[in-house]
Amino acid sequence: GKTCSAVVWFSDDGGESFAPAQQGLINGTCEVGVSQMDDGRVVLLGNDGAAHDNGPCPGNTLQHYFSTDGGDSFGPVICDHALVNADCQAPVLVVGRRIVVANPEGMPLGTRTRMTVHASDDVHGHNFSKILARCSNATASWGCFDTGNGPDKTAAVYSSLTFVDATKPHTVGLAWETSGPGATCAGA
Repeated sequence: GKTCSAVVWFSDDGGESFAPAQQGLINGTCEVGVSQMDDGRVVLLGNDGAAHDNGPCPGNTLQHYFSTDGGDSFGPVICDHALVNADCQAPVLVVGRRIVVANPEGMPLGTRTRMTVHASDDVHGHNFSKILARCSNATASWGCFDTGNGPDKTAAVYSSLTFVDATKPHTVGLAWETSGPGATCAGA
């Protein structure tokens, strides 16, 4: 399978300039996202491309790493089997004391048929079993679209998570690429 590496650059002057992290490449991770924790740590999340069980996280799992020095270096890989590798970018965002990941997962493993939003149990980022939304499930806690159970088998692919209201720090927007309009599913 395909493998790739990530290079990390950061700015400490509001985006006027960027410099590479001291660590250099993080081998075996593709399509990464980064977010900063309340305590200053940086979390980096990625997939293993099409390497699957040959990547850093066996069992078709997304990988994440933490930096305690502003992104100059990252600790060892952390694998959580709740985060399925769909061979697609999955954005990461720190919301309050949780790490939130929007992941286009589906069955069979590796298909991109339903957008699923996971949250860590806490800021340690070791357990992502809490699901905030599964967008082919009518009991989702966020309003969303059915992206895989309809007759057109629409896809949930590349996505973005962002804060949408600076006055309300827990107001988050989610958008993703799809191959069709989908059907609305109700929030819980």
